[in-house]
Amino acid sequence: MKLRLVLISLVIIFRIYADNSSIMIPQEIEELKKELTTKNLSNSQKFDFLFQLARSYQTVNFDSSIVYGFKALGQAESNGTYQQIAHSNLFISYIFSEFNETYRALEYATKTLKLAQFQNDDELINRSYATIIRNYLWYTEELDVAKIYLKNWLKFAEQLNDEKVLANVHFNLGIYFVKVKDFTESEKYYLLALDYFEKSDDKQNTANCLNNLGDLKEHEGQLDLALEYNQKALAINLQINDFHGMFINRFNIASIYSKTGKILEFQQILDEEMEKAIKLENHYYLMMIHELYYNYYNETGNYQKALKHYKNYIKESKLMSDNQRSYRMKRLENKYLLEKASDEKKIYELNLKNRTSTLYLVTAVLLLLTVIFITSVIYFVKQRKLEELEIKELKTKSELLALQYKINPHFLFNSLNSISQLIVMKSGHAEDMVQNLSDLLRYTLTFANKDLVPLEEELEAVRQYLDMEKIRFQDRLDYNIESHLDKMHYQIPPMVILPLVENSIKHGISKLIKNGKINIELTKNNNYLIILVRDNGPASDNHDPVEMSKNTGFGHQSIIDRLKITYSGDYKFDIFSCNKEYCVKISIPIMKV
Repeated sequence: MKLRLVLISLVIIFRIYADNSSIMIPQEIEELKKELTTKNLSNSQKFDFLFQLARSYQTVNFDSSIVYGFKALGQAESNGTYQQIAHSNLFISYIFSEFNETYRALEYATKTLKLAQFQNDDELINRSYATIIRNYLWYTEELDVAKIYLKNWLKFAEQLNDEKVLANVHFNLGIYFVKVKDFTESEKYYLLALDYFEKSDDKQNTANCLNNLGDLKEHEGQLDLALEYNQKALAINLQINDFHGMFINRFNIASIYSKTGKILEFQQILDEEMEKAIKLENHYYLMMIHELYYNYYNETGNYQKALKHYKNYIKESKLMSDNQRSYRMKRLENKYLLEKASDEKKIYELNLKNRTSTLYLVTAVLLLLTVIFITSVIYFVKQRKLEELEIKELKTKSELLALQYKINPHFLFNSLNSISQLIVMKSGHAEDMVQNLSDLLRYTLTFANKDLVPLEEELEAVRQYLDMEKIRFQDRLDYNIESHLDKMHYQIPPMVILPLVENSIKHGISKLIKNGKINIELTKNNNYLIILVRDNGPASDNHDPVEMSKNTGFGHQSIIDRLKITYSGDYKFDIFSCNKEYCVKISIPIMKV
């Protein structure tokens, strides 16, 4: 599936990158070089010739292409225009990407983006984002960074209000969500892109969307839908006579047939495509066909035929030109060969007859060495990840410690103001409120050195806070703490419930004229403690499905950070509307004293 997605992505990005000018055929390269050296050219003409040479070599020799790309960039930086510099940088980024020099590719694409943003060049901003996203999604797997650029690209497209740009962003969002295994979101964005491509009669990209939807459904095991999407894509590619698209769709359909037991149809399609690929001398297509055959025969236990197709796969990959390998296979070849080398050894072993004890011994030693090597690699990788996690945890703890010492100045001001009014009124509540405030401040200042505190201690701080706020709001606030727990003592991270209640006061109760209510419910569900805080302030039903509600502020985020550290991800933090009330629900593993 990944291989097919890479092919489609390359086709889409190349179409975005290419402009209206055609790429020069190799026979014209020498003529261009001759004119460059013999004619008295202006600076702009020199740049044009150098850039044309760079693009001409792109189809035959990547080494020469990058050399002339840098010459064109040097000419542009010396005497050229902003657009010449930007186009040179973007071209160099594209070539570095094909050389598997991903971070250098990102360096030049980012330069282009900054130049384009400075010049407010919307077309070039869009192309730069497309190039950056391509590299992050496919070649670095740094999906967190890819998400940031995708959000910025989406924001740019929405401000631009260009449906074509939005469609391309949605298409790439579909790929991103496949990568993070959120297939529901992926399908949603693919369908949004598909809707635009169909309305604009963009048949090429319509077929690409249908193909990716087919891959998605095949991965989910919905083979009937996968087949339907690929057949629709195939019909479009037949209509526009896109040979490459037709091959990919028929290849996908053959893969689906192999999984649904339609072996005759599977073999018929691949045999027909192999015959076409042989006539065209397309070693790349032949390699893909042998790969699919190899996978099928390997899974069905026919190791002799599997070995035959694996050898043909190796043969076809070696027959590809250097430029083809660089353009299509450089990133996949080494990984694939390493994976299949182990399979080849196993196939030979299964088919060897009259094995001697010596062969068994050699095989055992090889396997032992392999296990030791893999175990060592896994150990060092895990150690590295553990070190990184420890660093991140320490950083987070230090940040949280700094945050914990912050006291809400508005709350302190309001409390002191209420106390002064009570003193003037000579109310007996003034002394109670001073005592509550003193106890509450003592709790907030002493919990910082603790990872866990008794639940009763946190609830007592909550009561003190609510009693003070009740004096301030009077009949505008009522509260209830309802516990369905047994008499066992429970422990929770400090300052988990209190910020939720403070948030309910600030954003909910303070906006009501009367009858404000806050309910705190404590229950158990299996081995989890459930904390539910509800208020009848203005409820919000607008929650972003991708990220947390925008109402999440300092209080909520500090709670989430502490839950992450304490429970290593084994928790839930949900914000939702329930019966026209604003609800926050926390589920954490039970820890008893």
